[in-house]
Amino acid sequence: MKQIIVNNISTSYYITEDGKVFNQNTQKFLKGQENYKNGYFSYNLTFPDGSKHRLYAHRLVAEAYLAQEKTLEKTEVNHIDGNK
Repeated sequence: MKQIIVNNISTSYYITEDGKVFNQNTQKFLKGQENYKNGYFSYNLTFPDGSKHRLYAHRLVAEAYLAQEKTLEKTEVNHIDGNK
């Protein structure tokens, strides 16, 4: 698992390679929800400043595990196997 960092803000959440989010404060995995319009899975995360954001799991996985490729400035996630 890797820590979720969004816009250089560290959170108490961690994400697995398969898109499951773990909350370090509660020691539990988040439930998350599937968007009924586009089929993408997302999580509601609370940031250290108290603000709340809904973030897509596939984007969190890409940011956490493909960090070394950030120099390419890719803006899309390609679901090769079709699994959103």
